[in-house]
Amino acid sequence: EELPYRKDIVNYWMNVDQYIGGVEHAILHLLYARFFTKVTRDLGLHKFDEPFQRLLTQGMINKAHPYCPNCDAFAMKVEKHNDKCKRCGGKFVLKSVKMSKSYGNTVDPIKLMDEYGADAARFFILFGASPQSGLEWSEEGVGFAYKFIKNTFLMLAETPSKFRRKKTIRDTLIIYNLNKTIKLVTESLEKIAIRDAVNLIIQFVSDLSKYKNEGVIKQIFEECKEKLTVMLHPIAPHITEEIWEFMSKEGYLSLASWCYYDKKLL
Repeated sequence: EELPYRKDIVNYWMNVDQYIGGVEHAILHLLYARFFTKVTRDLGLHKFDEPFQRLLTQGMINKAHPYCPNCDAFAMKVEKHNDKCKRCGGKFVLKSVKMSKSYGNTVDPIKLMDEYGADAARFFILFGASPQSGLEWSEEGVGFAYKFIKNTFLMLAETPSKFRRKKTIRDTLIIYNLNKTIKLVTESLEKIAIRDAVNLIIQFVSDLSKYKNEGVIKQIFEECKEKLTVMLHPIAPHITEEIWEFMSKEGYLSLASWCYYDKKLL
């Protein structure tokens, strides 16, 4: 009764599969978590040595901000619209720095979603850089993401204008590319190589769009559409839930099973 927790429960559930934190947490939360885990292990309260099985140190999101080279300092929020530094009178130049409320260089998420939609903002962040790297915020990048999301939605939602019955090498190729994409996207997501997964999806969207314009075999196109929707869901959950509903699927896509590839076709 005096123990802080039951050993059998902690040994069953712990340790944590994946720890994700910024670099500023490495000497705070991460250090404390490891310290207390090792202390309680030495006290015989559990069996595991580390609190986390895997560690991912995420990069920061940066944005260009007024900077004074003379003072080696960035403008604070109240002076970010000034042309000159109030300390030395020197002219500001633009320099990349992590987004910060004290600098006032953050992006309003509500305004972003109103203009581009939540999926476009999410897509840009995941596509713009790998999780371990810093991301440079770019309005142009968000614009590209919005265009891609919009075109992909239309490609998946609109019925093809040309249907064929006779199977050709083009149909064999699209099925091969589908299974290859599923395999590589699955492997990338398991390694948290999210940018690689997004790149692979972009390539397959381009290929499927060309296939649709050339004329499709309905069964093959429907299979590609369904499995692409599943792969795209972690990246763009809102539009893919709509597509899932358009396809008359039961339940939410977020609760559906992941798609699998056919090893025999690779």
